[in-house]
Amino acid sequence: MRPRGGAPIHPSQPAPPGNPDLGGLPDAPGAEETYYLCSACHSIRLVTQQRLTDARWDYLWDWMIRVHGMPEMDDETRSAILDYLKRHYSSEP
Repeated sequence: MRPRGGAPIHPSQPAPPGNPDLGGLPDAPGAEETYYLCSACHSIRLVTQQRLTDARWDYLWDWMIRVHGMPEMDDETRSAILDYLKRHYSSEP
């Protein structure tokens, strides 16, 4: 996990405090898109407590579309959100 463009943080360490208007997500490119898409269906806390592999984030994206009817996003939005999740909520260094 890398906070705001810095060095990786071990997954057991809490994420740095983030933007209270975005459910505490760290301010970085993709934060707003992530907040509004994810919180439309579930608590943003469900996202922030995850420490998934990058491959698992990709899988969950497709699974949420297929099983839960999440709307498909254009490639730019998909990339912005997945890059954000992988950067801030990945179990990979």
